[in-house]
Amino acid sequence: MNQRALYITILLFCLTTEIHYTVAARPFSDTLYLTGKHQYDLKGYLEYYCDTALLPIDSVIKINNAGKFERLKKDVLNSGFSNKYYWHSLHLKNPTSLTMEIMWLFQNATVNEMKVYKVSNNRITSLGVTGDHFAFNQRPYYFYLFVYPLSLQPGEDARFYAFINKKGENLKQRFQLMDAKTLQQLQSNAYFVMGILTGILLLVFLFNVFLFYSLRDAIHGWYALYVLATLWQMLAFEGMDFQFLYPAVPSINDIAKFISCGLNLLLMLQVMQKFFNQKKENSRFLKGTIVFKTVSIFLIISCIPVYKLFHSMILKETYTLFFSVTAVLSFVLIVFSAIERVRQGFKPGYFYLFALTPLFLATIEFILNLFGVITTFDTTMGYMLSRIQLGVAFETLVISFGILYRYNLFKKEKEKLSLELEGQKIATAGHIISAQEMERKRIAEDLHDELGGDIAAIKINLQKATVDTERLNKVIKLLDKASGDIRSISHNLMPPDFSATPLDILLDSYYRQLNNEHGIVFQFHVNGESGKFTKEDELMIYRIIMELTNNVVKHSCATEATVQMIYCDTYLEVIVEDNGKGIPAEPNKKGIGLMNIQSRINYLDGKIIFDSNEYGTTIIIQLPYKINNGKD
Repeated sequence: MNQRALYITILLFCLTTEIHYTVAARPFSDTLYLTGKHQYDLKGYLEYYCDTALLPIDSVIKINNAGKFERLKKDVLNSGFSNKYYWHSLHLKNPTSLTMEIMWLFQNATVNEMKVYKVSNNRITSLGVTGDHFAFNQRPYYFYLFVYPLSLQPGEDARFYAFINKKGENLKQRFQLMDAKTLQQLQSNAYFVMGILTGILLLVFLFNVFLFYSLRDAIHGWYALYVLATLWQMLAFEGMDFQFLYPAVPSINDIAKFISCGLNLLLMLQVMQKFFNQKKENSRFLKGTIVFKTVSIFLIISCIPVYKLFHSMILKETYTLFFSVTAVLSFVLIVFSAIERVRQGFKPGYFYLFALTPLFLATIEFILNLFGVITTFDTTMGYMLSRIQLGVAFETLVISFGILYRYNLFKKEKEKLSLELEGQKIATAGHIISAQEMERKRIAEDLHDELGGDIAAIKINLQKATVDTERLNKVIKLLDKASGDIRSISHNLMPPDFSATPLDILLDSYYRQLNNEHGIVFQFHVNGESGKFTKEDELMIYRIIMELTNNVVKHSCATEATVQMIYCDTYLEVIVEDNGKGIPAEPNKKGIGLMNIQSRINYLDGKIIFDSNEYGTTIIIQLPYKINNGKD
C-alpha cells in the first residue's frame, strides 16, 4: 500500500508540474508583435467596447485602462442591429530595428462614420475621419473598403483605437492586418473580378437593348433595365458605387443599397411576369405578383424618409425586416410561378428555377447575417465578392439564356401556328372551291338537260308549224346558236366525262374546237408523263388554263397562242404564250380572272411568273406534284 501511495504521489507531482509549466510557458498577452509578415491573424488580439453615449477618446482610453474592453474571440464582429457606438482596440509593438508600415483593413463598406487614433508614449494622434457620410476623397487610403495605414518606429509600442458609428443599423465587421503589397494584390483581385462581372452584365444589357429594338419584344427592354439595376446592386453591396459613381455625394451612398435592391426586386418581378406571359387565364399568382411589385415601389419610396428624415432605430429595423421578408416572399412567389408554368408545359421555366437557387440561398444567408443570427464572411474571388453578388450574376446570365430559349420556343410555336393557320386557309379555300365546282356542275347539268331540252322541243314544234319558211329558218338558226352556246357554256362549267378523261386529251379536244370558232390559232403541246395529280387538282389546273385562255381570247388581240404542259421531275410547268398587245402595267389592279388564277395556284402551292410587253405575253406556272407513285 505504501508503494502504491508513493506512485500516486509521484504521478500527481508530475501532472502538477506539467500544468504549471504549460501555463507559465504561454502567458497571456494582448500585444501583437510586427515581425515583417505579409498578414497577421488578429484572433485574440482585438478588444471592443460599446456604449450608447458618444465618448471622447480620452474617456475611451480610461475605460480601456480600467479593463472594461471585451476581447473578440474571432476577427469578426456581427452585432446585428445595435443602438450603440463601437470602439475597437488593437495593441501593436515593433520589436525590430526597422520602421513597420502595416494596413488595418475594415471589411465593411457601409460604416457611417469611422475614426482611428494612435496612442503612443502618452501621445494621442488622430489618423483621420472617414465613412460613407463623408466624401470619398477624405479616406486615408483610396479603396472601396475602409483602410488605415499604420506606422510604428523601431521598438515602438502603440495602441490603436477605432471608432465605428453604425448606430441604428446592422453592424457586421471583419478586421484584417496586412502589409501594403498584400493589400494591393487584394485590391487588384477585387477590382479585376468586379470589372469582369461588370463587363459581362454590360454586354448582356447592350445585347438586350439590341434585341428590344430589333424584335420589339418588351421583355428585352425590361430585362435590360433589370441588368442595370443588378449591376448597381452589386456595386452598392460592395461599396464600389460610392467610389466610381458618386464619390462626392455621400447622401446617395447612404441609401443606395436599399434603392438598388428595391429596383432589382421590382424589375425581377416584372421580367418574371413577362417571361412567363403571366395572365389571369394561366396563373393563380398574378395578383401576388402585382401586390409584391406595389410593395417594392413602396419600399423604394419609403427608404428616403426612413433613413433621411427619421432617426429611429426601431423604424429602421422594422423597415429592414419588412424589406427582407418581401424579398424572400418574392423569391418564393417567383419559384411557385415557375413551377406552375413548368407543370403547364412551359419548359423555359426550368431556367428560372435553376437560376434562382443559388441567389435564394445566398439571400437567406445574407438576411441571417444582417440580423446577427449567423456570422459568415465569404472569401471567394479575392476576399471581397459575397455569395449574394455571385448569385445575382449567375441568375442574370442563366435567365439571359432562358430568354433566348423562350424566344426560340415562341418562334417555333409561332411558325407552327402559322403553318396550321395556312393549312386552315388552304382547307377553307378547298372547301370553297369544291362548293363552287359543285355549283358549276349543277348549273351545267341544268343548262344541258333542262334548258337545252326546252330549246330542242321549241325547235321541233317550230318545224311542224305552218309559218313563213324564211322566218322559220332564221328562228331555227338562232335556236341552233343558242343550243350551241348552252352546250359550250355547260362544257366550260364542267367538261363532259371529266373524271374518266385524261386532262391532256380533254384540253387537246378543247383547243381543236376553239380553233374552229375563233380567229386565234392555238397550239397545244404536252411533254412528259401525266397522272401526277388527283382529279380534284386536275380540275383546278383545268380552270387555271381555261381562265388564261379566256383572257387571251377576250383581251390580247393576238393571232397566235401556244399552251404547253411540261411534266418535270417534281412539278408541272404550264406555259401560255401569245403575240398580242400585252397586259397593261397596272400592278395594283387585278381582275377577277387573275385573282381566281392566283387563289387556285396558292391552293396548289404553286407559283406564277408574268412576262409581258407590247409584243406579247408569256405566263409560266409551276405546280408541285402531290402524288408519289400513285399515293397521296
